[in-house]
Amino acid sequence: MRKLFILFVFLFPIMAFGQGEIGYYVSTSGNLFKTVNSGSSWSNLFTGGVEQIDFVDESTGYYVSTLGNLFFTSNSGVSWTNCYTSGVAYVDFVDENTGYYVSTLSNLFKTTDGAANWTNMNTSGVVQIDFVDDSTGFNVSTMNNLFKTNDSGVNWTNLFTSGVAYIDFVSDSVGYYVSTLGNLFRTADGGANWTNMMTSGVVQIDFVNDSIGYYVSTMDNLFKTTDSGVNWANTYTGTVYFMDFVADSLAPVGVAELGVDEGFLVYPNPAT
Repeated sequence: MRKLFILFVFLFPIMAFGQGEIGYYVSTSGNLFKTVNSGSSWSNLFTGGVEQIDFVDESTGYYVSTLGNLFFTSNSGVSWTNCYTSGVAYVDFVDENTGYYVSTLSNLFKTTDGAANWTNMNTSGVVQIDFVDDSTGFNVSTMNNLFKTNDSGVNWTNLFTSGVAYIDFVSDSVGYYVSTLGNLFRTADGGANWTNMMTSGVVQIDFVNDSIGYYVSTMDNLFKTTDSGVNWANTYTGTVYFMDFVADSLAPVGVAELGVDEGFLVYPNPAT
């Protein structure tokens, strides 16, 4: 088993939504499905071997296979091309061409040509990455520290020491983190100062912008805020383990992973 911030053991389906109607999910068997009507019906696009999906937009996406290979689609998952072989644990793409991956050894790599070539950034001990643009990014270390880069991962500055389980930044200044105790914090000055927005119960967060965001609770429910985390409303009950919403001109594009209780492991676990 490769160590990620989230360990996928294929006992849960993964779901990704685009344009509010088009979505993708990975089944418990590693199959890939697509919907064009917000989940009313699904078609099987791909059978077996899918572990993680990351769609940049409705058409462009990547998936990591169970063998650590990276695949690319430019036609909404109809066909896939193997663009990198072995050693990939987690991917985060800024756009179709620029992306980063964390290796199975927790090292960081970067591509600027759509995964054709990768550069070792000589950064080790990485668990989770979140780049807001080509230059500015953040990472959570294996020691639960928070780091920031302003030069595409060449150099990193330690912003916060210990207790960070998950991060999501919407800009260079505004960001959120979930503590190892499941608390939610917000910064408006690039991580210099933090405000406790919520005490306990938060597993994972994703903000579309400074105002609109989502979190997954320890009870696997999905909550939404429209006022930067001051108030939250339960928008989905049960079996949500991970989600990723992307803003567009029409509606949020979202990714959510749904599954059974015994089929998901979080590392580190904010609920404990």
